[in-house]
Amino acid sequence: MLKILDRYIIKTFFGPFFFIFSVLFFIFIVNIIWIQLGQFMGKGLSYWQIMKLLFYLGVSVISMVLPLTILLASIMSFGEFGERYELAAMKAAGISLTRVMMPLLGVTVIMSIILYFFSNNIIPDFQRKARNMLYNIAQTKPALNFTPGQFIDQIPGNMVKFDKLSGKNDENIEGVFVHKKASSYENQQTIVAKRGKFIPAANKNYLKLVLYDGYVYDDNFAGKGENVRLKQPDQAIKFDSLTSHFDVSEIINKAIEEEKITEDYRFQTFNEINKTIDKAKSDNDRFFTNVNNDVLNQTNSVISYMDSKQNRSKAKPKQ
Repeated sequence: MLKILDRYIIKTFFGPFFFIFSVLFFIFIVNIIWIQLGQFMGKGLSYWQIMKLLFYLGVSVISMVLPLTILLASIMSFGEFGERYELAAMKAAGISLTRVMMPLLGVTVIMSIILYFFSNNIIPDFQRKARNMLYNIAQTKPALNFTPGQFIDQIPGNMVKFDKLSGKNDENIEGVFVHKKASSYENQQTIVAKRGKFIPAANKNYLKLVLYDGYVYDDNFAGKGENVRLKQPDQAIKFDSLTSHFDVSEIINKAIEEEKITEDYRFQTFNEINKTIDKAKSDNDRFFTNVNNDVLNQTNSVISYMDSKQNRSKAKPKQ
């Protein structure tokens, strides 16, 4: 049963504890956001996806914030006791400093046990989710932001370049170059136009581009031999207006929470790490045993060959 003094000390401790925890948690989260800011910008993420990612990262931050919070909260609690002369009153009443620290020691032990099970069983799962989400955002969720004068390969299957973008939403373009990605045994196609315009497509999975005053260059190489390919004339088609649809469903509909990274020690519990270590040791022992046996067998073969050669040279009759 906790005494009145114990409840008072614990109550005084949890006041600065929650304040310090909130401040440190905010600092660590802001630091993570600042580091990962380049992956968030221009990725077309919804607020729900950003909040979910911050939640995954925030769970992992707790293990770093909690020990520092306990330390600072304990210092502030005893600082308040000393400032209000309560610590002196406790010592005057015959209560030792060790007895005064016992309630906080018990709270710290309980928190340590909870933090151990939390870090062992919960944090690895959230770290796996956060790392996979960050990876998918960086790799499979590119934004369709075109930089004038640079080749962009964000549209699947195509390489594009625009010399100039204008309009409220950069829908008007000038100096258009679109090249279809193809192997040397596929038909090659390149489109060059003086200007163009992005128009909303009926299907959101497609990007609609209307081009004006340009040429389409086709090389029909698919399925043809080298001799025929060398004789194949270039084909150029001039157009006044050309409408192209680009399939961007891979970019729009790609699930950013698909787990592609699963093999990592940070995603494992204490027991799983021990099993992984034992398996790695047995694999290493087996590997080195096989290597030693192979080296030994090869050495024995060389020695046997040299011995047999030496014996044959000795057995030769002298002339």
